[in-house]
Amino acid sequence: MSDQNPAPGWYEDPSDPTQIRYWNGETWTQQVAPLSKSDDPTPAIPTTEVFVADGIDEQTVARDTSPDADPAEGDLQREMGIHDEPRKKRMWILVPVLLLVLGAVGAFLLLRDDADSDGGDVAVLDDVEASTTTTTTTTTTTTTTTTTEPPPTEPEPDPVETVEVEAVRGMSLVDAEDLLEEAGLDVTVVYRESSEFTPGTAMRTNPSTGSAVDVGSEIKLVVASEPTCNDIDRPLPAVTFDDYSSSFLAPGPEVLDAIAWAQDIELASGNGDANNFGRYDELTREVAAVLIHRYFCSPEPDGPPPQADVDSTGSFADAIAWVTERGIMGAPDRDFEPKNPTLRQVWYTALWRAFGSPDTDFEIPYTDVAPGTWYEDGIRWASEEGIVPVVGTTFDREGWVFKQQAVVDLFRIEQIHFADDE
Repeated sequence: MSDQNPAPGWYEDPSDPTQIRYWNGETWTQQVAPLSKSDDPTPAIPTTEVFVADGIDEQTVARDTSPDADPAEGDLQREMGIHDEPRKKRMWILVPVLLLVLGAVGAFLLLRDDADSDGGDVAVLDDVEASTTTTTTTTTTTTTTTTTEPPPTEPEPDPVETVEVEAVRGMSLVDAEDLLEEAGLDVTVVYRESSEFTPGTAMRTNPSTGSAVDVGSEIKLVVASEPTCNDIDRPLPAVTFDDYSSSFLAPGPEVLDAIAWAQDIELASGNGDANNFGRYDELTREVAAVLIHRYFCSPEPDGPPPQADVDSTGSFADAIAWVTERGIMGAPDRDFEPKNPTLRQVWYTALWRAFGSPDTDFEIPYTDVAPGTWYEDGIRWASEEGIVPVVGTTFDREGWVFKQQAVVDLFRIEQIHFADDE
């Protein structure tokens, strides 16, 4: 045998006779495979034919028959005395075997045809072994367990808590309102004229003192008001101003009632221009002071107006002096600016102050009303009382107030705060 290395192929593993290992032509690789079931250590690899070379005792040589096989491998095989005789011998052996099989199959078919024609059973040749292939199917069953929970039980309602209405007679509006709200009651302030109580003083409650009421219930707090002369129970006269006769700008019934009420109690009159009320005239600061002053029946001030820009002998002097003394509008140490337009933030703050600056925590959506500002509580109060409807997300606090709007606001206050408290 030549000293040349055997061709690449599968050979019996020198380290383990139970398997074969691949020889790459120079060295053993890590590729291994088990031996076939026969005594021949030839692996069951479809791309490799195994021969036993003549003259080589107990040595197995593999020839690679794959398309990528090296052509030089044939030369090596010839040098090692390996040739195709075994293949020829196998062919002579295979031909008789195939003839026998074909003869057996033909006999089987003839017998089956005879059995079919005679209606009998099919004869099975003893020489033909029937093979049965059994397929085992494993079925995995997933079981889902559904747990039905009982419906949630509704919690029992909390017992209703009751409180006793405490006496507030003679307290200030702020103190009385705080006391009732701390007890968990929803306070509505109602004003009444009184010769016995100072304006802004609590007179009574409804339900009355000592009553047991549920927490969260509404309670009316009756407070003495400034003397007013604003009776709206009598029939209101028709509005005769020319600027309310146009169908194009015809106002709603509330506006007409407000103008008729203001005209009837001499709260506001026309602007002196023919027969017009001046519904869209800007409300100047001096006119705003006059409307509030007249609403409380024009009480006498303690002295002349302190502002240098106000004529102390003019028709607006008493009103400006009174609202300044009460802290409703203006300040004694700076100009009143009587001819300037009244801003919305100033007007609603003045109304809030005129009615005793009641506490309010009403939530408003306005992005232009900053918390902690001097005008915040006035706008909250006016929104909570329904004096100015809550619309949109901006209050337009620096916008001007028109004369018609000011009269409608006072008319709404009259209806809200002087309603029947019984």
